[in-house]
Amino acid sequence: MFLGLPDLAWEALSYVSFVLLLGAFGASAWGKLARESDAYFGANAVGSFILALYSAKLGSPALTLLEGAWCAMAVGGWVHARRKLSTA
Repeated sequence: MFLGLPDLAWEALSYVSFVLLLGAFGASAWGKLARESDAYFGANAVGSFILALYSAKLGSPALTLLEGAWCAMAVGGWVHARRKLSTA
């Protein structure tokens, strides 16, 4: 158990997060999802946040830091994109 969830639930969430991250990247790379869209930033923020928690559960500080930074950059990028839209 970690944060009230059993190990199997964390493992399942890690796969969902992986699909979110890779799906957003792939869709963006193939021109199907704009890199400044809410969906792109949302998938990156949610996916990396869950993977940061999962890597903390596994005791991997480097991966936790990577995923935490990824999440922070996704949220920061979303805020920047929203501000850019509101001033346009």
